[in-house]
Amino acid sequence: MFKKTIEPKNKGAKISALLSFIGGAFMLILSSGGTIPLLWLAQMLGISLITYSTYVVSAYIFRRYTVIIESMSGAAEDGEGAYDFIIYELGPRRNGKTEIKVCDVSVKHIDFVRVVTAENKKEVARDRKNKDRYTYDAQFAAVRRLEIAITNGGEVASILFSYDEELLRALVSIGVKKI
Repeated sequence: MFKKTIEPKNKGAKISALLSFIGGAFMLILSSGGTIPLLWLAQMLGISLITYSTYVVSAYIFRRYTVIIESMSGAAEDGEGAYDFIIYELGPRRNGKTEIKVCDVSVKHIDFVRVVTAENKKEVARDRKNKDRYTYDAQFAAVRRLEIAITNGGEVASILFSYDEELLRALVSIGVKKI
């Protein structure tokens, strides 16, 4: 019924990763010359900046997600809420696979969906305090995100996902409550 690959537009992530890598390399080169006091501090800062740039590249530049909302097998019997919400992580080939299923939830277990913005971020954090949280957001410093709250077998969890208007409309159209 609905399938979309969310491509990150991460110009900020690319700039941040490049600058932190260059800064880290500079600090390591500077500390190897022995011309500055506290060499260990410069080395730690250099390693920290390079580690940060590696994290940004792996988490925000190489990650993409595909969202699928499809009818469940046996949907004719169940009727309402007979859809699956599936998220695949797309990435470089690992063991012959380019996509890995990271989320598979029946839509009938989704309590609500809401848009998380800077204005309601603290309220959302309070609501989510004692819940498991799964983040499938490939946008670096995103202004808006989607939170999908699920209850499955008494377990309460929250899925944070990159904001996408089409995905929000698709979830609302199959009966998921928007708050």
